[in-house]
Amino acid sequence: MLFHKKKLSLFISAISAFGVAALAPSLASAQDTADAATEEVLVTGFRAVQAAALDAKRKAPNSVESIVAEDIGKMPDLNLAESLQRSPGVSITREGGEGRQITVRGLGPEYTRVTLNGMEVPSSAGGTDASGGTNRGRPFDFNVFGSELFSKINIHKSATASVEEGGIASTVELFSHKPLDKPGLTLAGGAQGYYNMNTGDFAPRLSGLYSQSFYDDTVGVLAAINYSDRDVRQDGFGTVRWDSPTNNGQGDFLQPDGGTVVNGTLDSSLEDFNDAYHPRLPRMDSFNRETERLGYALGLQLRPTDRFEFGLNLLSSTFDQDTTSLNYFAMFRNEFENITAEELTLSNNGQYVVGGKYQNVQTRSESRVQYGSSDFTQIVGDFKYEISDTLHLSGLLGNANATYTEDYRRYNFNGQYGSFEWQLDGDENIASMKYGWDITDVANYDYVSGPRIQRDDLERDYMTFKVDLVWDFDDNGSTLAAGLIHNDRNIVSKFYRSAAEGDLELDSSNATTVDRLYGDFADGIDAPSGFPTNWVIADFDGIYSDLGSPKPEFLRTDSNTYDVTEATTGLYAEVNWIYENFTANAGLRYVETEVTAGGYSEVGEDDDATIVYTEESDSYSNVLPSLNLSYEFMEGLRGRLSWSENISRPNPSSLSGAWTAAPLSGTINQPNPGLKPELAESLDLAVEWFFADESYLGLAIFQKEITDAVISIDYPPAPLTQEQRDFLISTPDYDENGNPVNPSARGLDENWEVSTNGNSDEAQEINGWELGYQQVFAYGFGVLANYTNVDSDDLVVGLSENTYNLGAFWENDTFGARLLMNSRDDYDTRVPGRQGNATESTTGPTRFDFAGHWDATDYLTVTLDIINLTDEKERIYVSGPSGNLDLVREYNTTGIEFILGVRAAF
Repeated sequence: MLFHKKKLSLFISAISAFGVAALAPSLASAQDTADAATEEVLVTGFRAVQAAALDAKRKAPNSVESIVAEDIGKMPDLNLAESLQRSPGVSITREGGEGRQITVRGLGPEYTRVTLNGMEVPSSAGGTDASGGTNRGRPFDFNVFGSELFSKINIHKSATASVEEGGIASTVELFSHKPLDKPGLTLAGGAQGYYNMNTGDFAPRLSGLYSQSFYDDTVGVLAAINYSDRDVRQDGFGTVRWDSPTNNGQGDFLQPDGGTVVNGTLDSSLEDFNDAYHPRLPRMDSFNRETERLGYALGLQLRPTDRFEFGLNLLSSTFDQDTTSLNYFAMFRNEFENITAEELTLSNNGQYVVGGKYQNVQTRSESRVQYGSSDFTQIVGDFKYEISDTLHLSGLLGNANATYTEDYRRYNFNGQYGSFEWQLDGDENIASMKYGWDITDVANYDYVSGPRIQRDDLERDYMTFKVDLVWDFDDNGSTLAAGLIHNDRNIVSKFYRSAAEGDLELDSSNATTVDRLYGDFADGIDAPSGFPTNWVIADFDGIYSDLGSPKPEFLRTDSNTYDVTEATTGLYAEVNWIYENFTANAGLRYVETEVTAGGYSEVGEDDDATIVYTEESDSYSNVLPSLNLSYEFMEGLRGRLSWSENISRPNPSSLSGAWTAAPLSGTINQPNPGLKPELAESLDLAVEWFFADESYLGLAIFQKEITDAVISIDYPPAPLTQEQRDFLISTPDYDENGNPVNPSARGLDENWEVSTNGNSDEAQEINGWELGYQQVFAYGFGVLANYTNVDSDDLVVGLSENTYNLGAFWENDTFGARLLMNSRDDYDTRVPGRQGNATESTTGPTRFDFAGHWDATDYLTVTLDIINLTDEKERIYVSGPSGNLDLVREYNTTGIEFILGVRAAF
């Protein structure tokens, strides 16, 4: 077990140790000196951001990282996730080259809770299949928002009782601008132009802010707006995972004695050549995104007396992302036995295939388009009332509504059967490929009936009420606090689907080619000369019109159709006791959770089957203690200890009781409405040395033990039960006789893989340490660096063993520049992986970003940002059945982006 002492013993031991230190000779004068030094720092720009972050870190009772706006309406990065990743232990995932979600100390996005202006908020966006598609879970999509609307971000990496439960990894607090934070008239605005090396296009980014106070600064109003338009292209190579013919049920594919030439020696652990792994769908990939983001904030702040303050804040953002995915592949998946292998080349270790020549291979052009729209609106009313000089009351009432809708169309064109060759040499990530016929002639293709036309409709509505009472019980800043919070979270997910039956004749009215839309495909990835760059694709408007503009119908028997209501009520009590150089923060939080989850399922058999709505309710309660202790041993040198318990609630989609299926892979997932929350016990030890102005060196050691972890449970391939067959027949993928609409889909008489989610019986341990360093030298030069190492005996989704940041910056009264590097190790995105792979993983990127500015006047600044300076590629892979391989699944790039702009502030 991670913690060998009982909880009470841990409390007593920690308090005793720090209590002895607290009774040591007083160092209050040293503390006063450090405070004064911090207050005297008068810097602007990026240096001001770093200084403010260090000051917040030093004063916080728990482990906190902060990001502060350089000026009103100007965060240090163009994307909130990009700002967060500069902090120790924080890494991000991207969508279209832009930060989307964060991972903290090795735990994935679902373990981080995000609040905005004091209340938990949801945020959902869409993505490609490889990036997880539509976000229906608890992860927060930061790319929905423009950074100009925010003034500050706090990352709580250890818990306090006053911070609401739910973030096992962290709680991220976002704050929008308030007018009385900077009284008087403030006008700020900026205009920037994007240039993307892949697309060759320019795009605008605009922002503006107005803030004014009236009546002796007792009334303040604020209005802010931002807009951006951005096109991104990702060209590359993909395989859609690797599989062995044996695992795919196609074990007669390779017959060395029947004329197949095999180059290389088979690994001794494999029984025959059909056990070697092979690309399922080697293909050309082109992902093209058109994004548009519009956000605004309105604020009203009233301070009629010195003791009372009221605020009303509205923040809204719309993020539209249209993604066109164009893929062209040779079909080996479920087709191995129909293909004649003339020659194959094995890898050096003899475990997988790296090239081959074949006959009777069918190819397919798959064209998809996703029209996605994210809408977020939050309105919060809050107040502060000084009951007396020592008693403070505050509270808020807020509502946050986040919706995501997506219209999805996919059309498949089958090419001719013919010869196909491919070769993946050495450590290359892009295969050369050759087809035995003209893949750019529409006459060589047939339309595949039954295209996929569907719609996602997701809405999450959160309502929060909370009130806090704080008593200052001595002159040292010690406080006793208590509070109440109630949340109602309603999640409704609806899924629509149309088979859009009908045969079409393909011609120039409903088909086109890649070079007509993207004439320079693959120029940005250094593809080998044998990599095809042109093929036939769908004309989306033409083919949609030819099909009669079919409308998807509501599909009830699907796990993407459900509704979940989650009501939580929490109480806490917390003491912050400050005695000379010793600070103790201890508290207890009690929370009750009531969950009602509903979904649709198939009941009965054959003609008697009906679709019924079922609803289940459950409730649970948790008592969550926390303790944070700190002691300043000498001027600027501080030690910390934190211990706490916290929970993470299951994703709503896992509670619905409805099923989902992937007929092309032959898999069924059955959610589990009886899932319990995960419980984490955390311990942090840290030493922090603030050795000079704007300078810091710190070391933190942390441990987490997670019980009742939600895990994926995969069952071996087996025949379908009658209930599972009835469910599949009720979907548009199969007709009433059980025949698949797509001939490549798994038949109902074959073996299927069934998976579900469950709570693990074993504890999951995560251990790690962080090292942070920052220093400003003479003449405005400075460096910052941090490193985090995380280790676990278990395979944890999203965990990189090592993450690090390194940066150098320089600023004077006129110019400033910074070069920042962010890197992380490879991390798993699915455990276990599909097709018998131990894991599905992402190669950890190393990215360099540059930012520079010139203060042309006291009011006007010229800026230059270069994103992804070295054109780092995005790569995902699978690890084979034993987990020791590195088999490319996707390899592409979003290119380098140059952003030139001007900003004025008055």
